[in-house]
Amino acid sequence: MVGTTSGGCGWGSGGSCDNTTTSGAGIGYPYMTATLFTDYLGSGVLPTAAGFAYWGGFTTASSVVWQMSKPNSSADTFTFTTEGLGMSANAYDPDRISVWPNPYYGYNPEERDALDRRVMFSHLPEEGAATIRIFALDGTLVRTIHHNDTASQHATWDMKNNFELPVASGMYVAHVETNHGDKILKLAVIQPEQRLDVY
Repeated sequence: MVGTTSGGCGWGSGGSCDNTTTSGAGIGYPYMTATLFTDYLGSGVLPTAAGFAYWGGFTTASSVVWQMSKPNSSADTFTFTTEGLGMSANAYDPDRISVWPNPYYGYNPEERDALDRRVMFSHLPEEGAATIRIFALDGTLVRTIHHNDTASQHATWDMKNNFELPVASGMYVAHVETNHGDKILKLAVIQPEQRLDVY
């Protein structure tokens, strides 16, 4: 907690000050009209006008400020509660479905060996089935992927067609069908040089 002193008659006023607190007590000392509660930042840090504290390069420390029109004294008490501020459910939005990496430049950091090729579809519904159909630009259906994992929002495409052969480099269109709506994605694939005799 950090306090800011903002007035008062001073310690040497002898009690002759006519300033009073919100409870009516006289003030013969420097008083505080703003109180900041913030994450511990290791220093006395005040927030910005937007309510954020800055220290050591970190600009998003949460803070709460009470600022009163009259100064506070030890006789003043304030209470607050966080009741009713629980988490709210985020409605599923199929527009958030994405594919990564896109474009695919012959490599994905999650691939485990030279023959492992994959792109990942994310933000799929965790409840209910989803079907991913991948088409070539001429409308040919290249691959169908069924996502039925109720505890996962991810599905992977191994960059192969329905006959388990590697797809060619080019542009593809993915149509993702869910119970909450559909999403159409464009995917660019640039395959590395491949030796088909190993398949």
